[in-house]
Amino acid sequence: GGGGKYRMNLGWVSCVAYSGPALSVARDGRRRRLNNRVCWIAASQVETSRGGSVQLRQATSVDMPWVAQAVRSEGMNPLFLESTGFLMAEVASEGVGEGDGQFSSNIPLSRAVVGCGQIRGPKEARELASLYVVPSFRGRGIGSDLVRALVERERQHCFTEARDMRLTLVCLSVTQAFYKRLGFTRVEDLSSLPLLQRVEVVLGNVYARFFVDNAEVISMELISKV
Repeated sequence: GGGGKYRMNLGWVSCVAYSGPALSVARDGRRRRLNNRVCWIAASQVETSRGGSVQLRQATSVDMPWVAQAVRSEGMNPLFLESTGFLMAEVASEGVGEGDGQFSSNIPLSRAVVGCGQIRGPKEARELASLYVVPSFRGRGIGSDLVRALVERERQHCFTEARDMRLTLVCLSVTQAFYKRLGFTRVEDLSSLPLLQRVEVVLGNVYARFFVDNAEVISMELISKV
């Protein structure tokens, strides 16, 4: 099916904004140092019908008002938003129309932000969260590329420190197919989760039981051994 958005006012559910499938497109991702930062450049990952390709880069403090608006617009957790954990997705600004759901920002006018995502938390409880793609750009592989780049960056950090990587996330069950394609599996034993995420799952399901039809809040994980 096509990409979609499952909007629920669950402030404690972290990864529900993007649920569209990844496009089967040729990928030529490579690491390149720009402005003294190691960024993941997706040179020909997502060729949009409105022109230009999507570039992923490290977030800065300038991006955070945009991120905060995006997170609030989807009812996601507005806490723990630090620029150091985020990657941003950009396209050439001429590829973005006025009706594309853009928020105001201070980024250069030559580029337009169309998505974001982060990994947050202490080393023993790392979480993929705040995944967002502008509605009119969903279903084009941008969410998948953000997840892949975030996971690769986290894996490199873990391997540098000679420790295994475990990433978890909290999402709606209707989005789990998206994350499965990216290597995540469902966590069946919630007692293995960090306390905060167990609380997210429990409270999310209490809310869903009364206010959302056929919805379940679940946790998923991705483990990579050193």
